[in-house]
Amino acid sequence: SCYCNHVAGFLMDLGFDPVLRSPVRSPDEDLCLMSRSRIYIQGGGGFSRLAAKMVKRRGGTVIRPW
Repeated sequence: SCYCNHVAGFLMDLGFDPVLRSPVRSPDEDLCLMSRSRIYIQGGGGFSRLAAKMVKRRGGTVIRPW
């Protein structure tokens, strides 16, 4: 989406390497990918909260932008 591309561009300008995925993936695949992030920007929903817990357990960093 246009929003995702803008966020990815913003993160690239800050020196990050964001991963964008096709929307046809399953939620299980998305959770696996998000859980393996070294740096994860948490959203406001329960799915994102679960991914954030997994990132922390694996020693990653969770950013909560609110």
